[in-house]
Amino acid sequence: MPQFEKPDDLQSFGFFICMTIAFHDGNKSVFISMYQSSKRGRCT
Repeated sequence: MPQFEKPDDLQSFGFFICMTIAFHDGNKSVFISMYQSSKRGRCT
C-alpha cells in the first residue's frame, strides 16, 4: 500500500507547487480555468 501512497502524495504536492507558482506569477486565470473545468467535470 505505501508504494501507492507515495505517488499520490507527490502528485498532490506537485499540484500545490504549481498553484503556488501560478499565484506568485499573478497568473490566476490559469488556476481559475482549471478550477472551472474540474467543476464542470464533477457536475457533468
